Amino acid sequence: MKKYALAIVGTLFSLSIFAQENLILRTDRDYYVGGEDMWLNIVNLNDETNQISDLSKVVYIELLNSDYKPVLQTKFKLINGQVTSIISLPDTISTANYALRCYTRWMRNTDEDDFVYKTISVINPFSKNALPKGELSEKVHDDHAEVKDVNSDNFVSTKLNSTVYKKRDRVKLDISNLQSNKYDFVTVSVVKSGLMYDDYHPQQIDAPEKKIDLIKGENTLLPEVEGELITGTITNLESGDVISDKRMILSFVSANPVMHFSETDSLGRFRFVVNEYGQREMVIQPFQTDTTFVNYKVNLDPSYSEDYPDKEMELLKVSKSKVEQLNKAIINMQINTIYSSYRQEGNGKDTIEAKPAFYGNPEINVTVDKFIELPTIEEVVKEIVPFVGLRKQKGEYVFKTFEPKSYYPRDGETLTLVDGIPVYNIHSVLAIDPEELDHIEVVNLDYYLSGEKLGRLLCFYTRDVNMGEMEFDNRIFRQARQCYHPSYTYVYPDYSSKEKRKNRLADFRNVLFFGNIDLTKAENELEFYTCDDDGEYTVIVEGIDSNGSVHRQLSSFVVR
Repeated sequence: MKKYALAIVGTLFSLSIFAQENLILRTDRDYYVGGEDMWLNIVNLNDETNQISDLSKVVYIELLNSDYKPVLQTKFKLINGQVTSIISLPDTISTANYALRCYTRWMRNTDEDDFVYKTISVINPFSKNALPKGELSEKVHDDHAEVKDVNSDNFVSTKLNSTVYKKRDRVKLDISNLQSNKYDFVTVSVVKSGLMYDDYHPQQIDAPEKKIDLIKGENTLLPEVEGELITGTITNLESGDVISDKRMILSFVSANPVMHFSETDSLGRFRFVVNEYGQREMVIQPFQTDTTFVNYKVNLDPSYSEDYPDKEMELLKVSKSKVEQLNKAIINMQINTIYSSYRQEGNGKDTIEAKPAFYGNPEINVTVDKFIELPTIEEVVKEIVPFVGLRKQKGEYVFKTFEPKSYYPRDGETLTLVDGIPVYNIHSVLAIDPEELDHIEVVNLDYYLSGEKLGRLLCFYTRDVNMGEMEFDNRIFRQARQCYHPSYTYVYPDYSSKEKRKNRLADFRNVLFFGNIDLTKAENELEFYTCDDDGEYTVIVEGIDSNGSVHRQLSSFVVR
C-alpha cells in the first residue's frame, strides 16, 4: 500500500510538478434578481497547451459577498474538462455586487488571488436594502470580469433570420467562424439587453507566479484526478493521539450503496475518492466487527478554500436608465416564478446514470410487503428470508448467511447493511419496525471488494431509505454532505405550432437561451423562441482561441 502511494506521488512529481490549470468562467449575464437561476459554463485548460486539462475532475465555485465571505458554495464534476449548469441564487440574498470565484483543489496550492473571479450584481426587491448602496452612476466597473483577456472582435459571423420578432416567435441564429484561428468551447447566451453591464472592463489576471511544488510534502493538496477527494485524520477521542494503520470504510445512506476503503497512514490521515451527486448522508467508521473499543474522532479537511482576498469589493452602482430595465426584470422574475411549476420542460437537469449496488445483483431479493405482517425483524428473517439465520455468538446476536444448497455455515461471516451502511450492532437492526422495511437482499457467497473480504452480505432496505430511524451508534461519524451539483441543459418552451403558441402559461424569461456550440462544424444553427416580454435582447457569443484568450461577439434583436 505504501509503495503504491509513493508511486503515485512520484508520477505526479515527474509529470505534473509544473502543471498549471487555467479555468474559464462564463455566465449568462451580469445582473440577476434574488431567487433567480444563474447559468454558467466552466472550462479547465492546461496553461501551457491551452487544451483541456485532464488533471482535475472537480471544480469548486463560491459566491462571495462584499466582505469576500461565501454565501453559496457548490462543486461540479468536470466531464471532458468542462461543465454547464445552473446555480439558484438565494431569495434572501442582499442587493449588492458579488464575486463568483472558482478553482480546483490543485489550484489551492497557489495564492487565492490566482483563483478565477467574476463580478455579478444582484438586485433583491424583497431584502432590507432593496436599492443599491452606491450612488447612481452612468457606468458600471467590473473589476473581476474574466480570467483571460476578452477581445470584442468579429471572430464569428452571427446571422439572424430577422432583426425584429413577435412574441413567441421562432428565432434562427447561424454562427460561423470568420477567422483562420481555431476557436473552442464556444458558449451562446441570449438575454435581455438591460441585464448586461453598460461598460465592460475585463481584467487580465496573470498566471500564478509560484509553481505547484510537491516538495511541500504533506502540505501539498493532491489533484482530484479520479473524483472528489475526502480527506482527514482519525484521532483518539480521549488522548488526541492519531490512530494509524486503521482500515476505515466510507459509505452513504442509499438504495444503491457504495463502499470505499482507506487505511490511515502514520499521521492518522485517510483519503477516499468518491463520485456522488446531490445531498447525501455520509458515514465513516472502522472496518472491524468488534466495536467495543471504538473511541475515535474523525476530523474532515475542508472541501473549500478558507483563504479569501484581503480587499474591499466595489459598491453596486447603476445608472438611472438601468433602474427601469432592472425593475422590468424583477417583474419578469416574479411572473416566471409563479408559472414555472406548471411547465413540463423544467430546467433541463441532465440525467445521472443510476449506479447499481456495489455488489451487483444479489442472489436473493425478498420484497417484504408481499408477505403477511410480522411483528419483529427476527421473525421476518426467520420466516421469509432464505439461507439466513439468527444465532448467538459470545453472548451477542449475529446473522448467519448460509451457502447455496447447504445449511452448514462453515467459517463464513455475514456483513449486515441497513440502507447501504454496515451495522455491527445487531440489536439495533432487530429493533427496526418491520413496517419500515421495503425489501431484503442477500449475497450468500463470500464477497470481496478492493481486496477486502466482506463475507456474505445481508442487506436491509427501508421504504424511505432513512435506516428506519434506527438507533445509530453515536460514536460513529455520520454527517450530511453536499456532493456534486448536477449539470443542466437549457430547455426553452416550444412554440412550434399554433396550438402551443396559444398556451395560456405566461412566459417572461429574462434568458432566452444558454448553451455550447461546436465551431468546427461548417454551420451552426441555433433555434429558440422569444417570450411574452418585448424589448431588446443581446446575443453574446464567447469562444477561446488557441492561445487561451477569450473572444466575445455581440449582436442584438428586438421583440415587439
